[in-house]
Amino acid sequence: MGQTKFSFGSCTFDHLIKAETFKITPNARQDLDSYRDTEGVLQRNALAHTATIVEFDTVPMWDNKFSSMMSAITSSYSNVNERDGTATYFDEENQTTKTGHFYLDSNFQVSVMQQWGNRTLYDSCHFKFVEY
Repeated sequence: MGQTKFSFGSCTFDHLIKAETFKITPNARQDLDSYRDTEGVLQRNALAHTATIVEFDTVPMWDNKFSSMMSAITSSYSNVNERDGTATYFDEENQTTKTGHFYLDSNFQVSVMQQWGNRTLYDSCHFKFVEY
């Protein structure tokens, strides 16, 4: 059974994730200089280090909750320019909880759903975290 457990630094997303949008690519294998030989057979040089990708949409939320979420994310950055930090997630392949060094993809977007006076309701935001 899949789990939508994910945290980045001090921000725990579990209750903020639209479950049907949660996607994880656990332990993606990486190659270095792999090639096809003269017979067309792949000569693969798979590296020991893997990189997990976690992406999801949030539920719509009011400005105060959105602000708290973003403050928790940005205060967890190890390097502000890289938007990186420590993330904890459930590894579906190995059925275990893991922790790794991730960065928030640079294509992060925010959309406003509606405004009432001085209150803002934010639409779903798409987050993509990529492991180093």
